[in-house]
Amino acid sequence: MKKQILRIVCWSIGVMVMLAGSAAVSVHAAAERVAIVPFTVNSEKDLSFLSSGISDMLSSRLAVEDRVVIIAREKTQEAAASVSGALDEAKARDLGSRLGADWVLFGSITVLGNSASIDTKMVDVTGERETLSFFDQAETLGDIIPKISVVAADINRRVFDRTMASASASTARQQPQGEPGIYAHPDKLLQDNRGFYLFDQTGEGLQGGAAAQFWKSRNFPHLINGVAVGDVDNDGKNETVMATENDVLIYKYQDQRFYEAAKIEGPSTRVIVGVDIADINGNGIAEIFVTRLNATRSGVYSLVLEFQGDHYRTVEEDSSYFFRVVESANRGPILLGQKHRYSHPFQKGFHEMAWENGSYRPARFIPTSEEVNLLGVAIGDAMNNKMESVVAYDRSDKLRIFDEAGREAWRSSEPYGGSSLYYNLRQDDRGQPENRLYLPMRILIRYPQTETGKTSVVVVQNQEVARRKLETFRIFTDARVESISWDGLGLSRNWVTRKISGAVRDFAIADFDNDGTDELVAAVIIKEGQIAFTEKKSALIAYDLLPPQPRAEQR
Repeated sequence: MKKQILRIVCWSIGVMVMLAGSAAVSVHAAAERVAIVPFTVNSEKDLSFLSSGISDMLSSRLAVEDRVVIIAREKTQEAAASVSGALDEAKARDLGSRLGADWVLFGSITVLGNSASIDTKMVDVTGERETLSFFDQAETLGDIIPKISVVAADINRRVFDRTMASASASTARQQPQGEPGIYAHPDKLLQDNRGFYLFDQTGEGLQGGAAAQFWKSRNFPHLINGVAVGDVDNDGKNETVMATENDVLIYKYQDQRFYEAAKIEGPSTRVIVGVDIADINGNGIAEIFVTRLNATRSGVYSLVLEFQGDHYRTVEEDSSYFFRVVESANRGPILLGQKHRYSHPFQKGFHEMAWENGSYRPARFIPTSEEVNLLGVAIGDAMNNKMESVVAYDRSDKLRIFDEAGREAWRSSEPYGGSSLYYNLRQDDRGQPENRLYLPMRILIRYPQTETGKTSVVVVQNQEVARRKLETFRIFTDARVESISWDGLGLSRNWVTRKISGAVRDFAIADFDNDGTDELVAAVIIKEGQIAFTEKKSALIAYDLLPPQPRAEQR
């Protein structure tokens, strides 16, 4: 600790000396061009995804229209690949000259145990201006991104004479001591053995304290982008429908075995972002609603399937609606639809859908005063006032409640949900390959099993290392599933699951193993595989949902 404090003091003195010696750095009349070389990551583990995330963050923090232009990443990577040996100042100037850059920014991240050191250089290609060096340490992997934000703020101030808000290292989220984070073994999904935590013991919840019955599938070599549970083959038993990026998988749990019963392969030109189950056409067989995007993730081409004898037939294909099925206390399952609007997946409101003349058509319009995306919407008696409300995520993953007229009644102060599924907006002028807008997660409204119980809203809370400050990159370390209920002022916790390593992509509450008791079923992304040629890994987990013990027996 003393060495670290001394290093910080020395670094601060160095900054002040350089500032005093150079005074203010003049800004060129013409826009300055910066080449950001992908950072080198030195680690025993494969943390190469950090390099891409750091490049994205620095690009977004430094670019200013007509003042600072970031050279396209592909051009910089191609030129950097031809440099032999480690990059130093001389090689950086040569690289910058070939790219037509004014500045070259490069650096390295060295991970040792649970800490990391950050070494960064900003090199003037002409050699006329002093090379700026930045060194810092991160106590945890989650602290790296806030530290990089500090570096970006320093560069803006010292090079481009520009001040911007930055994340302070002192406010970076500290991972609790002894809790495994991203270094947890991929197969170790549950991070402690204390079971569930019961907050409100007067309402419906989970058995607190001791671990409830827990089940985990084998690991799958693909991402599970959606999960739903229901009887889709009309055999009287529930199946689990899992959606990968392109395909729909039907699984059965029977005789203590979880096995694939059917697979509906989809084209590589479609990307699945959601799946739901309900009998909406009224023929007694539940349909499978598959919300899909096109290959560029800029349009909606949804699919509806239904079991017919020995195969699953297509009921509707390439629909321009986002689909979500919600459960009403009085009306049963309801299909919601939101028409895709060109270049944007968020809108003010959505429709209930009805089966008419052989297709799903919009019926009653449900307004919201703010733009929402249907994948993160639920409707029901969320405020326990016998009235139907809309619960939805906004673009920053904050929860909002809208009344029947669409007016906002409440919003959360902290984000929930959190997904790496995204929609591509039209590109802006920064030259980035994608302009991502992240899609929201599912919300469930669960009705009480007893007369004295309260309606609850069940949500996921995925922890993201940059706390959602990166516009185009997300890294999730762990997750919890929570039940929250209206207490007169807002939504407060009933129960929360123990911590799970990875990210929960989707979840359902249903009797997935047909034992007469509902389970909380969650699709967990263990490895995202965001970097080319890296593996993808996911799994399905399930907890038994148990009624609360009598008050006298609870501890």
